[in-house]
Amino acid sequence: MVWIELSLLAMLAAAAKAEAIKRAVAIDALTLLFFSRLAAFLLLLPWLAGSRLPQEPQFWLVTLTTVVLTLLAGLMQIRALHEGELTRVAPMQALVPVLMLPFTALIFGEYPAPLALFFLLGVVGGLSVLLGGGEWAAGGMRPLLLMLGATLLYALCTVLDRVAIAAAPEGAYSYSLIWNGISALLLALLLRRRPTLSPDQGRLLLPVVLATAVAFVAQQYAVQTSLSVANGVTYVKAIVMLNIALLLFAGVFLFGEQQPRRKQVAALVATLSAIGLLLAG
Repeated sequence: MVWIELSLLAMLAAAAKAEAIKRAVAIDALTLLFFSRLAAFLLLLPWLAGSRLPQEPQFWLVTLTTVVLTLLAGLMQIRALHEGELTRVAPMQALVPVLMLPFTALIFGEYPAPLALFFLLGVVGGLSVLLGGGEWAAGGMRPLLLMLGATLLYALCTVLDRVAIAAAPEGAYSYSLIWNGISALLLALLLRRRPTLSPDQGRLLLPVVLATAVAFVAQQYAVQTSLSVANGVTYVKAIVMLNIALLLFAGVFLFGEQQPRRKQVAALVATLSAIGLLLAG
């Protein structure tokens, strides 16, 4: 099935994106976001031919809202990755499906199944062990708070995406194209001038841009091609979320980060519980 291969590609690209951002500390967050959004927009541009612009005001209101919120989330996420260790900040993303629950209940009136509560406890318990003790205090609270803020905004925007996609004539494709286009334009205005990059910075920027664009587009195609499968979108998100587990290994083996074994296990439990929460919800 094509959607499985695309989901696996999105998972690998998402992990590569975080690892590349971690290395690109010499490039400011606005520049990283601008080129990433622009690349995704250009990859989706062929869908502009023959497509119709959404007419519903609700679509544009939600799209503009998510553009602004994900811009803030992206800035916080990049700074968290620059300042913190992968093994500490990456598992915070496991909170996304947890934080989606109140927003989903409020906006759509949907509530989690009883089994989902079991996995909810797994996420909370795993992160509690990961963040407890003096080892975390030694790493500083700022990266944690930045990633927590980013995770909260991503959870809200993931729920709002459903509203915008439902109002878009071509669904996720046209929404993603318009969203990335507006995001790139807003970031260009915020940058105010053409970014100047040294050759070394350019070499650091390229993997970030490519990985971000591939992760985004592959996930959108996976979502679209899985619509004929029951709960296909949920399966896509669950597969992509496995990138957190890859980042735990990257932190240890690529960046030499040292964490007690119990915290490594706790981070993995939180990640797997988040996937279970998606599937059970």
